[in-house]
Amino acid sequence: MTIRNSFLFLVFFLTSLAQSSEVRPKLIMQNGWIFDMDCQAKTGFKIDPAWQFEAIQKEREFQEAWNKNAKDLIETAQTEAGRIFQRSELDVTLSVCNFTPMARPFIMTVKLYLDSYAKSSGKEKWTLGRFVVLTHHELIHHLLDNTENLEFRAFSALSQKYKAENPNVLAHTHLMAVQKAVYVDLERTDLLNDTNAVYAHIGGDYARSWEIVNSEGTDPFLFELKAWNRKTR
Repeated sequence: MTIRNSFLFLVFFLTSLAQSSEVRPKLIMQNGWIFDMDCQAKTGFKIDPAWQFEAIQKEREFQEAWNKNAKDLIETAQTEAGRIFQRSELDVTLSVCNFTPMARPFIMTVKLYLDSYAKSSGKEKWTLGRFVVLTHHELIHHLLDNTENLEFRAFSALSQKYKAENPNVLAHTHLMAVQKAVYVDLERTDLLNDTNAVYAHIGGDYARSWEIVNSEGTDPFLFELKAWNRKTR
């Protein structure tokens, strides 16, 4: 092998090693101005161009906020759930429209984190810690996608215990248990406080799911998840 070929092989090996050590799934934050235009036209929600401009300018800031926390949050969530993520990469649309964050498609509403929105609305500007918490929430939906069926609902004693609750409440109890356990394990009081604030702000089904998790504790939910994942592996 020539020196040049040896060098190329070394570069290839080191690149492959670096790629294999990257946390997965990798989240790619992308500004959703095209989505926002369609959202505005179809919903009638008025988007201030200043929000769009600032969101574009801060795209890297949102990406870096997530990247800084991604490895610990992803790896610990997998440990707590007893399952690994099935996707290696996910696109995340950053929207300033009046749209609820969701997992599929992966949309994160970012207007609450913008100076321009806080100024024009008179509302509190949210911290990037809350962005990380909500991004983590939507990502965990992908980790627990094998629980989104009637079979798991029948398997879960906790789901049966709370079967009178709104289905959206039951769709979030095991997820929030994973989320809380991750922050407790990592001693991330900051993210736990942000989670409390976010779910209190959203209210409704989310606040109720969080209430149930705090009442029952995380262990019973995690026990069910791990048992289910062993059963369906």
